Amino acid sequence: MDCATHSGVTAISACTRCERPICSACRETLDGHDYCAACVTELQASLATPAAVAATAPAHLSGDPIVADRGFPLKGVLLAALAGVVGAFVWYGVVELTNMKIGLVAVGIGWLVGRAAVMGAGAGGKQLAVFSLIIAVVSMVLGEYLMLNHAVHAYFAKEESGAVLPALLSPAALLPVYAESFGVMSIVFYAIGAWEAFRFPWKAQTPA
Repeated sequence: MDCATHSGVTAISACTRCERPICSACRETLDGHDYCAACVTELQASLATPAAVAATAPAHLSGDPIVADRGFPLKGVLLAALAGVVGAFVWYGVVELTNMKIGLVAVGIGWLVGRAAVMGAGAGGKQLAVFSLIIAVVSMVLGEYLMLNHAVHAYFAKEESGAVLPALLSPAALLPVYAESFGVMSIVFYAIGAWEAFRFPWKAQTPA
């Protein structure tokens, strides 16, 4: 196949952007990809307008435009936090309805937080992935706190009817109970939930 620019010269590659065949004389290599001289000129001219770069250049040349880490992903973090709080209350509700602590719900919290983070930010990113993981773990701890707070109140209402407890017990007061109930399976479900929260924003930073 001949070069699109130099007739009679055998092409050695094709332009990543326009896909026209190019020879060694007109080949330009950027970020490990081959481009023709015309496309390189157009892309360089558009560098003054970032929006144009994101619209016209391939993702690997335009600086991965779907990555949301150029600024703090506030909307993603806020929506992830909201999803985490909702997930914590759902977990608490499931335990109250079934009288069973179902660890898979913790995994669901992580899944929900990760997707809410990307939905809120409009993209993924390393920073968002880390915040998403932290929010998921805190949300799972919040769910545990709600369960234990209710359990302690129920115990004292049954065994110590005269005891007066605050509606929300301090986390420090519940810590011994939490430590006693936290076992290997809790670690497993926390880890899976945290991974679910982390991996979706992390994967979303790179085009599929």
